[in-house]
Amino acid sequence: MNFFQAFYKRILFLINLIFILLINLNLYSVPMYNQYDPFVMHTIRGIDRFKHKMDDKFNVSLNLTPFYQHAAYSRGPNGANDADGSKTPTGDIFGRWNIFGLFYGVEDNQIKAAPTNKTFVLEPAAVATTYIPNAATRSSYPKISDAWRVLDNLAENNPVVNPTTYDYEGLDYSFTDITQYDQATFNKYFAKTYTDYEKYGLRLDLNFVFKKGIGVNVKSGLVDYKQTPNFVNDTSFQPTWPNEAIPVTTPDYIYKYMRQQDIMQDIYDEVGLDTYAHQETTLEDTFIQLFLRPSFDLMDNEDELQVSLVPYLAVGAWLPTGKEQNPDSAFSLPTGNNGFWGLTVDGAINFDLPGTIQFGFGGGIAYFFDRNLDGQRIANHELQQGVFPWKANIKKEPGLLWHFDASMYAPEFIDHFSAYLDFVYLRHNRDKITMQEHDSERNAYFVPSVNEENSKWWATILQGGVEYSFTPGLQIGLGFQTHLSGRRVYRDTTVLGTMTFVF
Repeated sequence: MNFFQAFYKRILFLINLIFILLINLNLYSVPMYNQYDPFVMHTIRGIDRFKHKMDDKFNVSLNLTPFYQHAAYSRGPNGANDADGSKTPTGDIFGRWNIFGLFYGVEDNQIKAAPTNKTFVLEPAAVATTYIPNAATRSSYPKISDAWRVLDNLAENNPVVNPTTYDYEGLDYSFTDITQYDQATFNKYFAKTYTDYEKYGLRLDLNFVFKKGIGVNVKSGLVDYKQTPNFVNDTSFQPTWPNEAIPVTTPDYIYKYMRQQDIMQDIYDEVGLDTYAHQETTLEDTFIQLFLRPSFDLMDNEDELQVSLVPYLAVGAWLPTGKEQNPDSAFSLPTGNNGFWGLTVDGAINFDLPGTIQFGFGGGIAYFFDRNLDGQRIANHELQQGVFPWKANIKKEPGLLWHFDASMYAPEFIDHFSAYLDFVYLRHNRDKITMQEHDSERNAYFVPSVNEENSKWWATILQGGVEYSFTPGLQIGLGFQTHLSGRRVYRDTTVLGTMTFVF
C-alpha cells in the first residue's frame, strides 16, 4: 500500500466516524484485539451500561483509575480443539518453544526463508548423504552451525560419531532432519518458558452525558509493563549413556549446544531475536464512543412503577495511540490493538427494578482494518512454534472480535455504597495473513497458517467493583478483574481503584 492509498484509507475512516456521530448512533465497547489484556477496565464500574441519577441532565465526569495487573500463567492451545486451554507458563501461550524449528524448512540444501543478504546454505559432509552448513553459513550463524553439526550425528570436527559410544539418548535421531521427527522424543527437549508479567499505570475515562441518556466518552491510559523470562528445561527427562559402562561426565549434547542459557541466547541473537526481559512505559490505545441510553418506565394497573427498561446502543472507534509489539523482542507486548484502527458496535437491554438492583444482557462486535506489515516473524514450517527465526512482509486482516456479557448494578445497597459485577465472554476469530514479499518467489517459503492459528483465542472474565459516594460530585471505588477460562490468553488478575469527579 503506497502513501496515498494509506492516506485515503485513513480519511475515509474519519469520514465514516464523523457520519456515525452525526446520525446519533451510539457506542460502548472495551474489548481489544489483544490476547494479553483483552478486556480493558478504565473504571471500577466495568461495562456500566446502566442508568444513573445524573443521566437526566447534562454532566461531565472524569474517572482517574490507577491499576496493577499480573500474570505468571496463560491458557495455552493444549487440549481438545477449542476447549479450555491447559494452564501453561505465560511464555508458552502458543505452545512450548520448538528450538529445533531453527533447522526446519530446508529445500535444495538451503533454508530459503533466511534473508538474502545472510543466507543459510548447506554442503556435503564427510558422509555423502549428510549435509552441514557451509563456510559462509558458519560465519553468519556460528552457534546454529555448531548445533547443526552435532545434532546431525556429527562430532564437533565433522567425523561421524559412533552412536553406541558417544551419543546420548535420542541422538540416534537426526534432530535436523524433519523426516525423523518424533514428537515424544523431541518434546523432551522443549523448554518451558516462564515469564513474570506485570503492568501498572493510570487510565483516564472522560464522559459527557447529555439529556435523554445520550453521551460521549473518551478512554486512554499510560502504562508501564515488564516481562522477565525464565527458561526451564524439562527435568523429568534425564539423558543417559546408551552404553551404561561409560560414566556420564559430559552434558547432553542438546543441552550443551542449544539449551544452555548463554548458548541459547547466542543462537537467538544470530537470527536477531531478543529474548531478554522487556520493559516499556508508553500510552495505551484511545477509545472514542457515543452512546444512547434512554429509559422507559413500565407501570402496573395502579399506575405504580414496576420496572424501567433501559435499552443501550453504542458505536465506537479505536485509535492506535499505543505501542505496537516489537517482532524482534520475544517478550514485547502491544499496549492496545497492535497498531490497528477499529470500529465497534454494541447493544444491550437493562432492567431497573426500583429501589433494588439493575441487571442486563448485551454483546457486541469489533472490526479492525487490515494493514501491511514489514519485517514480521512468520513460520517457515508447520512444526515451528515459540520462535520463528525468519522475517517477511505481510498483509494482516484481523479476525472479527465479538463478546457477550451479563451485568449487575446495585445502587446504594448500603448508604453511599454501590456495587458492579460483570461476566464477559470474548472470542477472536482467526486472522488472515497474506505474504507480501518484494520477491514474490519468497512467499512460498513461509507457512503463515501457523501464525494465523495462533491468532485464534477466547476468554471468560469476571470483573466488579464497589464505589463509595462522598457527594454527588465525588466518588471513590475499588475493583478487580480476573480470568476464568480461555485459550491462548494470559491468566491475568487486575486490581484497580477509581476516583470520579462529576461536574
